[in-house]
Amino acid sequence: MTPKAKKKCVAMGLWNIPIATLVQKSRHFVSSMTGNSYFTSPAPDLASITTQTDALENAYQVSLTRVVGSVAAMHTEARQLRFMLQCLGAYVQNVANATPESTSEIIASAGMTEKKPMQRKPKEFSVINSKIKGSVELNIKAVTHGAYIYQMSSDPSNAAGWNTICISTKVKFLQKGLKPGGIYYFRASVVSKGVQSNWGNVLEVMVI
Repeated sequence: MTPKAKKKCVAMGLWNIPIATLVQKSRHFVSSMTGNSYFTSPAPDLASITTQTDALENAYQVSLTRVVGSVAAMHTEARQLRFMLQCLGAYVQNVANATPESTSEIIASAGMTEKKPMQRKPKEFSVINSKIKGSVELNIKAVTHGAYIYQMSSDPSNAAGWNTICISTKVKFLQKGLKPGGIYYFRASVVSKGVQSNWGNVLEVMVI
């Protein structure tokens, strides 16, 4: 029996990246698909994505001034752009699926990449909404005689915007007092034998 070929899927990498990188990715997708014979009727259309990308870039520049409400406005524009790009990725996937022998070529021509085969790894760090309104639970993989440093930010692209919210020998921490509907970013570091590790992946959570 011939093994069934694994489906090649689009990977866009839209999450846990700086806003400037999201803008750059969006423009790369639009540039790659403009005039591309594979994509005769992109959905959403490329002009709409460009308009939304411009809106996000403008909102990002305003957020740098720290005007009240500007960061929240930027995240609203970012959510809208991510949604549009996810729809665009689905369109590219459908076009690629229609021509299985050229799937990789079609995906690459859109400026996108293929998802790598999933490899199961233990979660080193996680953040989830807790049962308490306006709070999230942080959890990190334990190490022997370790201590854990948790930080939070509303704008991970600003290196000075990270605030330490907990230093503890416990692997779990409950962060309370967050605004429901707000988007927050978290990262963690481990201190073992007097040496602090590099900060791990930044995790994004919308509080409910």
